[in-house]
Amino acid sequence: MDMKDAHIGIQVENLDQACATLTDLLGLTFAEPIKDWPVAVRMGDSIEQSQGHFTVSRQGPPYVEVTENVAESKIWQSDGLPIAFHHLGFWVDDVAAASEALTAAGHPMEAGGLNEAGGYRYAYHLVNGLRIEVADAAARAPFERWATTGQVEGIAEAFNPSAP
Repeated sequence: MDMKDAHIGIQVENLDQACATLTDLLGLTFAEPIKDWPVAVRMGDSIEQSQGHFTVSRQGPPYVEVTENVAESKIWQSDGLPIAFHHLGFWVDDVAAASEALTAAGHPMEAGGLNEAGGYRYAYHLVNGLRIEVADAAARAPFERWATTGQVEGIAEAFNPSAP
C-alpha cells in the first residue's frame, strides 16, 4: 500500500459544521455531499443498514473523507467527539485479497461495505488500534472526479461497482 493511493477518513457529529470548521482552520473546501445513500456493512454475522451522509475535500491526494455519524451504528460513530479520526484508506485492485492478507497478518476484518452483488466494496481492519480501509480501486476514478469537480451528480451510483 502506498500513501499516494490513500485518503483520510474522519467521522463527525454534524457534516455541515465539521466542514465549516475544517474550511476555517485548514482552508479545505468540500465537494457537494452525498446524502441519504443506502449503506450496507457486514460486521461479523450481522449486516448493518444505514443512510450515509458524506463528502470529500477538494484538495488532495490524500483527500479527506468526512462522514456524518449514524444513530445506533456500530461503525459510523465519532464516539462523542464533534470530529474524530476514523480510518486511513487505500485503493486496492482486489479488496478480498487485500483483506485476506491483513487477516493473515493478524488483523481480522472489523467491517466490510457490501456492493449490490454482496461482494466487498471496502473492508476495515484494525491494525494495532489504527483502522485501515482497503477500498475497491474501481471507485477511485469517480471519487477523484467528485473531489476535483465538486459535483455529486452520478457519483453515488459509480461507488457501487458490482462484484466480478
